[in-house]
Amino acid sequence: MKRTLIGLMLQYLPPLRPIKGPSLDVTAALIERSLDIRNPRFLAPFHEQAGVKELKVAHEWGVRWQHGPDADEGYLVRPECYPKNMGPIWDPTADQCQGIQSTYATHNAAFVQVIDAPIGARDIRVEAQVAYYAPGSGAAATIGLDPTGQTDSILSETIDWADHWLDQDGGWEQETWGIVVHTIDWAEAGKISIWLRSTNRWRARNTHFWWRRALGSYQGEPGPGDLCQDKLDRILEMLERIDDRVAELHDQLIVTEEFEDLLVSPPEVLTRTREAAEGLIDKWRAERKGV
Repeated sequence: MKRTLIGLMLQYLPPLRPIKGPSLDVTAALIERSLDIRNPRFLAPFHEQAGVKELKVAHEWGVRWQHGPDADEGYLVRPECYPKNMGPIWDPTADQCQGIQSTYATHNAAFVQVIDAPIGARDIRVEAQVAYYAPGSGAAATIGLDPTGQTDSILSETIDWADHWLDQDGGWEQETWGIVVHTIDWAEAGKISIWLRSTNRWRARNTHFWWRRALGSYQGEPGPGDLCQDKLDRILEMLERIDDRVAELHDQLIVTEEFEDLLVSPPEVLTRTREAAEGLIDKWRAERKGV
């Protein structure tokens, strides 16, 4: 009997407000992951690419360059690559870095590495630090990402080059670390290639570039262990809201039970209650007529 009456009374109680809060879908949002760039700091050992002693390149990296039709006159020649164990002389505390230079010549060259980028990865972003010493050479540097993962040619149309260049003619000061950065939307076949490009427009006596600290990230689907703190915070917030609703429901049930106790009281109690209520109504009506 009591359970039935509670059910009937709940029909007349104010409806509970819907629980509104952050979504509990913890798998919908993408999360940031790090790209596995190998030897991102250009540390030793260095190898001689294709056995050429002038091309000493940090392990895991390769170098590509454009060979121009006027290379014999010093335009678009093969540069020289070398390690800088203590960093540039103007920054002796710097980490080891990768050097590239041309002497009385211009070059258009890039260090390249192919890395894994999982299928489904989005917003693939890579950055690297670069500095130069090249008085009057028109030095410039940028970064490119190739969603096909090719490493054969710096002239490939598949390379997506950053629009922004660090440019001596545009105010980039020499012997100052700058950052080149680029983002592509996605990768093909689960791989991309990174291209760290340097060039100079004029045949200065010495043109040096130094590269260091390449970093990369992408947006990917979360895995079973990627329930991040922000997701936990949202769950806790939802639980607090549920707790508030439970307290509200509890208060309403107390009111219901008190009213139910009144309904199951002896008839004389109900009669006195009704008579008292009617008296109050008559008094209120009389006061209203006298206004």
